[in-house]
Amino acid sequence: STYYINSMSREGIRDLVSQYNSHQNIHIDDEVLLENIISDLKVLNLHRTPLNCITLLKVSEIDFDDGPVNRTEVIKKMLFLMFNTEDVAQYKRRPDLKDCEHVLGWYSEKLLRESKLEFTRENFLSSINSFCTNNMMDIDTQVLFDILVANNIFFKVEHKFRFKFTYWVMYFAAQRMHKNLDFRNFIFEDKRYASYPELIEFYTGIDRNRDDALRILI
Repeated sequence: STYYINSMSREGIRDLVSQYNSHQNIHIDDEVLLENIISDLKVLNLHRTPLNCITLLKVSEIDFDDGPVNRTEVIKKMLFLMFNTEDVAQYKRRPDLKDCEHVLGWYSEKLLRESKLEFTRENFLSSINSFCTNNMMDIDTQVLFDILVANNIFFKVEHKFRFKFTYWVMYFAAQRMHKNLDFRNFIFEDKRYASYPELIEFYTGIDRNRDDALRILI
């Protein structure tokens, strides 16, 4: 059974953070950690559920930073958790996160170019398999799809699937922009970037060397 939990109050999150921090010692001050979790929830537009709070606390375990939120880094750490803690049957091979970011970036580019939001499982698998073959990549695409569904990155709408939150599409597309000059030019040409502010945010958050975006801003 799936249970949908109402949003937690600030006091509820404080209690959860305090208990978690007492075991993991993420930060010496519970209040600093609390403000960081609430800020991440707000910036990522996530519901204040216990699962989301715990996910962000686990992210904080990897590398706590109480500075301004870099959403690109937060999402990258969330993906790391999903791909390294999600149960995968022993007879199945867990896909590499960097390879998955690469193929999902290509697929997100495809969706944006075609102005599509929804896709079938069959289309996703056949498209990704074809891309992997052409690029000599070895990924168990069915396991990849199952991980994405299990972690609510994909969700089902009648007979099709879509990314649950737009920021997932924009995050993967930003990774594609970083690696692919043709797609980067496509976004920058004709001021298309103005239609995708999240995409540019994630793109500039990858590293501190996005001079091309800075030149456009100037």
